[in-house]
Amino acid sequence: MDKAAKKISLFLLISLILFVPSCRKYGSALPKSVDTKDSMYTCSLIILLAEEESGQPPPLEMKDLVTWIEMHSVEVERHKFVDLKQKRLVDSWGREFVLTVCNQRLVALGSTGPDGIWAKGQGDDIVFLICSVITGEHPAHFSEMPVETEERQP
Repeated sequence: MDKAAKKISLFLLISLILFVPSCRKYGSALPKSVDTKDSMYTCSLIILLAEEESGQPPPLEMKDLVTWIEMHSVEVERHKFVDLKQKRLVDSWGREFVLTVCNQRLVALGSTGPDGIWAKGQGDDIVFLICSVITGEHPAHFSEMPVETEERQP
């Protein structure tokens, strides 16, 4: 896929997220696990768009990543998972995302889930592969990732 087609695809994806009305009843709350997955999807899309915009891969440390997202994205402050004051990305339980790095590249976002304990993507942890925004493919469990990874926790 050439660069122009990639930009158009990413633009269409973000348009769908931001402008297509939700099907759920107005005012109804999502379960925290579903809300966290939704936040991870949106955050992954923002990261991909910022990477395309900047021509640079995302930073691998949380504070640097939030600053980088803020510099290369619009209206970042309106997303509930972005804590600009403390420079962190958080799940629906208010806990900082775990950044998963492979070969010096940010590959996934993780959440410790309801129990607040990082079990390396197992148990009630929630993991979202950033590339799945484009590919649509996502392993059922973190252990199904094909390569060794390093988790960067708060």
